[in-house]
Amino acid sequence: MNALLRLYLVVSLGVLSAGRASDDEPFIHKVWAKGLRGDVYSFARSSWLDRTGDFFVLIETTLGPSLFKFSGINGRPVWQQPLGFIRDRRFTFCAVSVDANGNAFCVVASNYPSQDTIVCLSPDRDLIWSRRFPKRARGIAVDHQGDVIVTGGLTIKYSGKDGAVLWRRENSAEFDFTAVVADQADDIMLGGVDSAIYVEKCSGVNGKSIWSRAHTQVPFQEPSGGITALVTDRARNVVVLATIGTNDKSTLFSRLTRYSPSGDVLWERNDRDHYSDLSAEICLDSRGDVIITDSSFRLSKYLASDGSLKWQKDLGSSRYFFGSPGLAVDENDDIITATVGAAPVLDYAYHLFYVTKFEGTEGALRWKQPFRHGKYRFGPTASFRLGPGYVIATGNDPGSAGLSVSSTKYASGPTPRTLEPEVQDGENAVLVAEVNPNGFKSNALFLYGSDSELRSPSSTPPTAIGTGILPVPVSARISGLLPGITYYYRAVGISIQGETVRGEVRSFRTDGSPP
Repeated sequence: MNALLRLYLVVSLGVLSAGRASDDEPFIHKVWAKGLRGDVYSFARSSWLDRTGDFFVLIETTLGPSLFKFSGINGRPVWQQPLGFIRDRRFTFCAVSVDANGNAFCVVASNYPSQDTIVCLSPDRDLIWSRRFPKRARGIAVDHQGDVIVTGGLTIKYSGKDGAVLWRRENSAEFDFTAVVADQADDIMLGGVDSAIYVEKCSGVNGKSIWSRAHTQVPFQEPSGGITALVTDRARNVVVLATIGTNDKSTLFSRLTRYSPSGDVLWERNDRDHYSDLSAEICLDSRGDVIITDSSFRLSKYLASDGSLKWQKDLGSSRYFFGSPGLAVDENDDIITATVGAAPVLDYAYHLFYVTKFEGTEGALRWKQPFRHGKYRFGPTASFRLGPGYVIATGNDPGSAGLSVSSTKYASGPTPRTLEPEVQDGENAVLVAEVNPNGFKSNALFLYGSDSELRSPSSTPPTAIGTGILPVPVSARISGLLPGITYYYRAVGISIQGETVRGEVRSFRTDGSPP
């Protein structure tokens, strides 16, 4: 048996009640907790969820990097693939991303640029392709077509199918790009910081530059920092979060800038109080409002229209705060964040890792859940991923039980997964889904209509699905449809506590010609 697979340990399995913000708020449940332990040094570096709810963790070990795939239902390992092409534990960058088909793309950069590698693995662990990256890799993105963009010392776009180089471009600036994202049209945004904050948009088709912006008003003679994050909204505007400071980090400030698709600065916000060089995160809600965390234990929301501060919340307090390893917005525009800190106890630092949910409009606390406590030896790295009705937190926690890497699934409601329908004819169809109650007494139903946004949809009668922790098949027959029309639908799970979770929107077309 592989040495890394022998590390797997079932820590706990069950549905446990956890804390809640007040008596008026719904419970959050710990569905399961799993971990790795053993003599082999292991350290989680990056994680990702696929469309089915399974999750991937890229783990650094003394044997080299290894990618694990775990079941989202029970946390058990589906497979583990050593990435043995790198034997150096001292990674400068590594990340995993997953496309719509469940293929996993790993990029690992070591201290030796010639060893930087990109690998594509199938959902069943088969190696589809691998490529050496000729210069140091610093960022990875997967576009809507499933192609892969890797940036750093240069930028290359690879075919997701076979790894063929679709285009390659040298950097326009004299430094590495540190962030990359594909917008709704699959054009590519690149960002980095040297003597200026530098942002460039290039064509996803051929890599040619569309526009670039360099903001030179950096108030330091020898600046140090980088583009912390790039995000794009549905209208293809891009928001850039950068941190600038002196090389000794004695003075720091963050700059938040919103650009139009044509590169115009819509607004800009500088904040010298935000010490955000460590682990600042950024995301957008459905209205395009901007949410960021910083290393001062603060969560801030800025309006999309003009960048004005809507509200700001303290995430906690710690003299040794390491930052936020995760930030996301759910389908209700509520905000979920994970924060990591440490407090000195004797000669050791003890790990403090909290997953917290805030109401999106005014920032009211919904719930706060500690992840684990344990002796913290290897540095402040942890991550979490958000799925419908749940989060999966992964952290590095040796602790008294000898655990090196552990993951926990917390659920605040049922998890619906919309499946392909059965179209019977021009007037009838059967909608199909799986809904996991996640330990809550729950009902399931479908929303459907001819509007792609499902505004004012029709609804099927609710179906009771019990209180288990396994997916329950759900179906509903709908009639009275018009022939030759595209209909949209989604599964919805509703807990007895009132938590409503919406699944992915899918579509089908009825038989026949439109009336």
